[in-house]
Amino acid sequence: MPSRQRAEALRLARARAAVAAGERVWATPDILEAHTWLCREVEAAAASAALPRLLSSAQEWLIWRQCTQQSTHQMELVARAALAESLRRAHELASDYLIRLRDLNPGDDDTEGRLLHEVGTAVQARFTAERVSTARAEALKLACLGSARAVEFAGFTELPPYFAELGRARQLQGYATSTRSVAVAERRATKVSAADRTEELERIAEWCRQRLDADPNARTLVVLPGAAGLRERLATLLRQNLAARNWVRGEDAGTDSLVAIEGGESLARAPLVEHALTALAVICAATPFETLSAWLCAPYWGQPDATARARMDDWLRASAPLEVDLPTLIALLARQPPARHAAVASGARELRTRLNAAALQLQATSGSAREWAERIRGALEALNWPGAAARTSSGQQTVQRFNELLNEFGELAVTARSLARDQALQIFNELAARSIFRPASGDALVTVTPFLEDPITHYEGIWVAGLDAGSWPLPVQTNPFLPVAAQRAAGIPAASAEGRTAEARVLMAAWRAAADDLVFSVAAREEDLVLLPSPLLNEWSNAQATPAPPALWLPARMHREGELESLIDATGPAWPAGERLPSGTRLLELQNECAFHAFGALRLGSRALEAPEPGVPALVRGNFLHGALEALWTRLKDSQTLAALAPHELDATIIASVAHAAHKLWGTTLSRAQLRERARAHELLGAVCDLERTRAPFSVCGIELEAAVALAGARLQMRIDRVDALGAGGVAILDYKSGVHKTMDWYGEHLSHPQLLAYLLALDADVRAVATVNVGARDVGFHGIGAQAELLPKLEAVKAQAGMQAGAVWEEARTFWKARIEALVRDFVEGRAAVDPAPQACRYCDMASLCRIAERGLPEDEELEVAADD
Repeated sequence: MPSRQRAEALRLARARAAVAAGERVWATPDILEAHTWLCREVEAAAASAALPRLLSSAQEWLIWRQCTQQSTHQMELVARAALAESLRRAHELASDYLIRLRDLNPGDDDTEGRLLHEVGTAVQARFTAERVSTARAEALKLACLGSARAVEFAGFTELPPYFAELGRARQLQGYATSTRSVAVAERRATKVSAADRTEELERIAEWCRQRLDADPNARTLVVLPGAAGLRERLATLLRQNLAARNWVRGEDAGTDSLVAIEGGESLARAPLVEHALTALAVICAATPFETLSAWLCAPYWGQPDATARARMDDWLRASAPLEVDLPTLIALLARQPPARHAAVASGARELRTRLNAAALQLQATSGSAREWAERIRGALEALNWPGAAARTSSGQQTVQRFNELLNEFGELAVTARSLARDQALQIFNELAARSIFRPASGDALVTVTPFLEDPITHYEGIWVAGLDAGSWPLPVQTNPFLPVAAQRAAGIPAASAEGRTAEARVLMAAWRAAADDLVFSVAAREEDLVLLPSPLLNEWSNAQATPAPPALWLPARMHREGELESLIDATGPAWPAGERLPSGTRLLELQNECAFHAFGALRLGSRALEAPEPGVPALVRGNFLHGALEALWTRLKDSQTLAALAPHELDATIIASVAHAAHKLWGTTLSRAQLRERARAHELLGAVCDLERTRAPFSVCGIELEAAVALAGARLQMRIDRVDALGAGGVAILDYKSGVHKTMDWYGEHLSHPQLLAYLLALDADVRAVATVNVGARDVGFHGIGAQAELLPKLEAVKAQAGMQAGAVWEEARTFWKARIEALVRDFVEGRAAVDPAPQACRYCDMASLCRIAERGLPEDEELEVAADD
């Protein structure tokens, strides 16, 4: 067979037929992928003939990798290992079509051809020097490959000349050898045109459901080339359609017997294996925090348990650098966590112990591949990998394949005598990346395959999708390392349009011969690209009319207009009477932005996970500036003192204030980033002092002032950054802001800076102005509102609104603001949680996946973005 997928399909079909016939024991022929058969027979011959030692696939790959590295060491290449694999595949293709590379004479302008010739020559020299060879190289040297048992080649659109030569040699020995061909009496198939890819997938899912409704034992093959995501999406639709009851209940067990996806992906990308490879990287190299976090929260652990690891991840997010090496991680885990993370301590101790034990396994600097394989196994055992995940069938298969990979890696000792640790791990990762794997799923009712090949076995129905003019026949794809003329002369189908067309016609005939019901489909559009049907479809007549549009997929079929929405109550339980309101004035900000945001954050405890940032995080920068400003005005106290200081005296005061805040926040030893932040704060405080000198006389009468206000039967606690007594009478409330200034709205539905208005309500003093003091690189200034203009530099005066008395605008505005602030508190206390965001509130909200605001359709200028701090 040309592939292991078709070989497995034929084995299952043979067993299914025997069971259906009532047989309890039956003879099964050897059904093998062609290269597997080749290796088996050459190894059998080597037992009785004087053949060189045969290399495994991994050993051959390593030699190609080493020779490629030697030949290209002066080139700046991004993926040298990928180049080595491409060269090996080109050499194998030349072997399949009996292209003699030594007879080719690449010119000076043929860089790729010369590279293949150079590396191929070096590989052959290594084979000769080490007295090794490959099964492919030795097979043609044998008089006959295989025993007297009959051999049949099946499933090939065209048997490669290499295997044709092996077949002729067998026939000369009188051994039965044949090639199965495809004969089709008629070219009839159902042709379906879908509006787009989504509709094409939905039609396929509905077609499969209808077939299984008619015959529960019908086997169906869906040929779906293209991105792997398409096949995963189709598999999901099929499971929803074929096992709707289980899907709705969340019981996905057993659906693998309904749907199977052929092929596989890189073993390194299997989650269980990816976790193991990441563990090795964590032990041996610096790892990005995002990778470390995903590894820590993955389910492939025994101990520590999932809850402890999730809490550890949450804790580390506040203190870990962007990249974490093992000593740094061990040091972080050894720290005493804060009180809110007290449950982390035991898990951190256990993880630290396991990491130290794993590191001991990998502490050697060099060794053979066999030794490194044992060390890798020991390190993973120390980390208790793979945990409970290996108890499932797919988990067991994955672990078994990983152990086989370790054995294959250990066998590289014969071609790589000694390897440094980093070199060994790199080779092991590359070996895992080139190994293709998917857990066996058994005899499924619907098989989804990306492979355009002869099905060989019989199916009740075959659907071939994606047959647009740009994709079918397949585009010409010559190998860049072999001369195009040589490829076409050898008859490689991929090298010419004629070869691709002939290949396509043979495959269409093979699908017809293997199916009772054959469907060809094409999408009329893919995103904004218009697609046309392949011209080859014109050679096929319609077996029946195009099926009617299918029923919508499961979630849409279950939806009942108006019913789903009516189940959602926008009101939660009331806040407990007498209990302190949470989070101070942040409650007002969140409730003002969106009632659901406040409910989710302060009642449900939802919050965005922290993430390491370069330098000093924005929140810490803001806290540092607040601390420095607090220390500054504790020293200055009033405008008179500020005006009396000479420049050097003011500079010394600023330096002392910044140093005090830095010591309070970070201690005595500062990192480079913290030193830069200290210098930045020095400049910003100087700009603030320059601004404050332009003000009318004032004195600071309150710094970090504790206050409270009773609203809607609840008490709201708050802390006011600063209160100034104005020389003209009254006080001004100031709130420091280190972020970008936002437009202020004092009269609209969603008031800006409601915390300022809450401060105004909390003070019994004669408040004449409320303002933010923006302290940033782009803006150092006052922004707010006052009873009169210019009470603070550039401060606006309150404006009379409809219904306000002209002579008492400030008092009327205060009454209006109190009512609005009290309404916000009342809504929170009563549990109002409607998804009703203020303009632009969704841009930086971290709760979009919880409230699902995107389903309502946001205006284009309010597209969701990643949440960010000021």
